[in-house]
Amino acid sequence: MGAVVFFPIEELVGSLDKAEAALINRSSEILEVIGASVLSNVLLSYDMKSQGGVGLDGIQWAPNSPGTRKRKERKARSGGVVAIGIDTGLQRSSGNPGHENNVFHVSADSITVGFGMHYSAHFDAKRTLIPNELPESWIEEVETAVVETTEFIVRQEVEGLE
Repeated sequence: MGAVVFFPIEELVGSLDKAEAALINRSSEILEVIGASVLSNVLLSYDMKSQGGVGLDGIQWAPNSPGTRKRKERKARSGGVVAIGIDTGLQRSSGNPGHENNVFHVSADSITVGFGMHYSAHFDAKRTLIPNELPESWIEEVETAVVETTEFIVRQEVEGLE
């Protein structure tokens, strides 16, 4: 013997329509999460590479030239830094979302992130700031963040939360 179950399919379709509309209307939030995730890994890699190590992107920067190294060592004796790619700290800081020189532009269907100091392109030509292809582990982190954000947005919409 079987049971008859009534399921209000119209409500499900209505909820799915609301969820889809919410994701389209709030796509900039998802893009911002993607940008923040990528920049997080970029900045961690910057710190690793500036100390002579290999970044999370598998890239190791060339060491400072002998002249730069001597200048930085003199400066370090008076409290300066000998790291690669760090003099004033402005370039590294410009990689942070919210920094006045940060590149963090959201459009309808993409996000552009980067370093916005006037010398960043020159530095990047010698020492890669952001890899052309993101490492698989970074992509996995982005995908996880997108799923979590999407679930949050859908849950808000379906449950009628603001």
